[in-house]
Amino acid sequence: MTRLIACAMLVPACAGAHAQAPSASEVLAKARSAYGSGAYAESITVEATDALGRTERSSIRVHALPTPTGDGVSQVRFELGRLRIWSEAGHMIVSAASAGAAPAPWWDARAEGADPIEMVELHVPPVCAPSIEILRGRTGLTPHSAPIVWNGVVEDPSGSGWLLAGRISDPSSGGGADRAVQATFDRESARLLRLIVSGSGAGGLVRLVVTATPVDAGDPGTWRPATDPSVARSSLAEVFVSRPRLETGDRFPAVSWVRSNGGSWRLNSQQTQPPLAPADVVARPTILVLWRVNADAGANASALSDARAATQEALNAMRLRRSEAIRSGAPRSPSPHLVCGAVFSIDAFDAEVFGAMAAEMSDLLAEEPGVVWTSPAQQTIDAIAPAAAAVLCVIDADGRLRSAVVVDGLTAMPESIATEIARAVDAAFGAAGAERPESP
Repeated sequence: MTRLIACAMLVPACAGAHAQAPSASEVLAKARSAYGSGAYAESITVEATDALGRTERSSIRVHALPTPTGDGVSQVRFELGRLRIWSEAGHMIVSAASAGAAPAPWWDARAEGADPIEMVELHVPPVCAPSIEILRGRTGLTPHSAPIVWNGVVEDPSGSGWLLAGRISDPSSGGGADRAVQATFDRESARLLRLIVSGSGAGGLVRLVVTATPVDAGDPGTWRPATDPSVARSSLAEVFVSRPRLETGDRFPAVSWVRSNGGSWRLNSQQTQPPLAPADVVARPTILVLWRVNADAGANASALSDARAATQEALNAMRLRRSEAIRSGAPRSPSPHLVCGAVFSIDAFDAEVFGAMAAEMSDLLAEEPGVVWTSPAQQTIDAIAPAAAAVLCVIDADGRLRSAVVVDGLTAMPESIATEIARAVDAAFGAAGAERPESP
């Protein structure tokens, strides 16, 4: 009897513990209050996975100053790579941060009556910042998404937060495009830590993971980009074009690559693995040799010749590295992926020209995809060295530039360029986790 009484006493205790869990509306209200309490900033990581299992990652830094009433945004700043988007009511500035002390090119726009987020949405694609949606009282946590219907709240497995579960329904699909939502909020700060959306979505998206980490907001008075009149631009497109060159450590632009058979190819070896790749498959860096396709036959032949010479030099350096590793008894490590790419001007692709160039390069490339092409140059060669006709670059498995070498004139075999290519190959092997063996 004593045990039965003890068990009976536990029932209301457990029920009371469950009753202490707040409702979804209470969690969201506390989060809105927390974001509306003062200026804040956070680093957001977005991972988007498509139906083929390919995942793209991006990072955004958000600075937001709430309105005095705490129910909206009075000033916002987004940092996407080197792009800076700043906005207040009726005014927006977009700038491209420059390396060093050089002034940053910028463009601005005005629209009477528009709030800061409306200003941004008038001119650039929506930025995924769930905290902004919460602060504005939106029923979805991503821009322009359908309302989320919350099903319940449970304690996060870590015990430090609340996990909200819900669904997003698209009325136009008759319920066929419902997506599951999980949102984790920190119990102490009341702010969103993680958002997961699963299920078929626009553009083949099947899973979206958004992670938010608080960072120092700084002084809101310093968020507005400098607007040096000497580098003002007349359009937003000019700001994008005038962005500084791609530098070591920057993420390589997400451009579309096309194989010689017309199929698509994704840059990172990690992304090209099949969705059910075995666990021991290791993502590899890529040595990418690019050349600019020119309407002038002579210039085109010269660039192609330099690209071929650079590819041959890279192959020689890779073979040397492998033979050194074998002689030293070092553990076998994955070799970098060697790919060649022709860069056409926009709307200037010529299948016959590309086919001839691919045939000339294919004997050097035993591994898929071999030779690919892309467009335009602003996203590739021009982002690295605008005046170059051909470049060799190393991109690590995370999609970041590790090294770049302009190879114009390599056919004449200047020793300095060949040496730089060897160093770039060293960087590629280093990115693959293979250390250079000691000389005997």
